[in-house]
Amino acid sequence: MDNTSLSAGEEILGSWSVFLGEPRPNSEKLAGKLHVTNQNLYFESSISLDESAGLLISHRLQAFEKVKKLVALPYAEIGSVAGVKKSLFQKALAVKLKSGEEFEFQFGAASPQKALDAILPRL
Repeated sequence: MDNTSLSAGEEILGSWSVFLGEPRPNSEKLAGKLHVTNQNLYFESSISLDESAGLLISHRLQAFEKVKKLVALPYAEIGSVAGVKKSLFQKALAVKLKSGEEFEFQFGAASPQKALDAILPRL
């Protein structure tokens, strides 16, 4: 995401590589970047993997599809955010919208705490 995609006065506070989907090996995933700005939370997707990606990779076949999509979540629409420890090596940022829709951004072994610290004061 570059600054030309941002509104006037909007600035990126931090960006992290994340994925949406279950952390299990045989699950669909949408990988990309989570961008926290002073006005919005953005998810910029880049790669989609289907549930058979592991099998395709083991057979040296293309297992992903490049996708380019930007989803903006204004802070006014976010009801809550929380860091979630799924296991010793799997952490996530859970975002629940006021509409009831939920997103769980998987950070892998990295901590989502810096993203959480940037978002919470804006809710």
